[in-house]
Order: sequence, then C-alpha cells, then structure tokens
Amino acid sequence: DFALEQRALATSDSMVTACDLLIIGVSRAYLDRTDQSVMNGIQILLAEVDSRPDNFSAQLELIRQGIRSQQFENAVSRLEIVVSLQTVNSESYFETADLTLQLVDYFYSQANKEEALRLLELLKTISNDSEKATLDQAIVDIKNS
Repeated sequence: DFALEQRALATSDSMVTACDLLIIGVSRAYLDRTDQSVMNGIQILLAEVDSRPDNFSAQLELIRQGIRSQQFENAVSRLEIVVSLQTVNSESYFETADLTLQLVDYFYSQANKEEALRLLELLKTISNDSEKATLDQAIVDIKNS
C-alpha cells in the first residue's frame, strides 16, 4: 500500500537497492491486475521517480507501462532519462535496448522515421562497438525504406 511505499522511501541510503526492489514489487502487484488498481501501481512509481529521478528500476517499469498503455511519448521521455543514467555495456543494457526497439518499431509503424532514427541514435550512445554496427545497419535500412 501507499504507506508501505512511503516507509520504503524514508529508509537510509544503504537500503536503496532493497527499497527499489520493494517499490517495484509493490507497484507490480498492482500493475499485474486488470482493474482500476493498476493506477495505484503507476502512482507508486511516479511518486518514487518524483522523489528520486535516478531510480533506474522505477523508470524502466514506467517505460514498460507506457508502452503497454500506448503512451509512447511518455515512454520516450522516460527512456531518455534511463539512457542518461547508463554507461556503455551496463548490466541493464539489453533491457533498455529491448524497450528502445519496441518504441522504434512503434514509431516506424506510424511512419515516423525521424523519431525511430533518433531513438536508434540514442541507443547507440550506450552501446558497444559490435552493437553500434548492428544499430548502424538498422539506421541505414530505415533510411532506405
């Protein structure tokens, strides 16, 4: 519940990872439902990123939920934050890449090549050389389509 989430936020910095897990876990309990309580999960995540915008896990979950609810512009805004928090070859690169490619697919399917290309370029900023080569090929393919 919301009180549990607030207590988690109030704990010391040494518990940040545990708090992140708790917040994500509580929010997912709501998000996995099909009734109105889904918004409770979103509100928990939004409260967390309002107080700690660098909470990578909460930002990723909000991207997922933005895609799921077809709020693609919101998902892109969150993606930009996530990319700014990452370094090349970070542990969560593949999760970030997967979410980025879902957004690229959406914008490409909507004939918005410019946004699809911009997102691929954004993903390149946290990619290693071999992944950049693959992304460069995808960029060429989109430009030539």
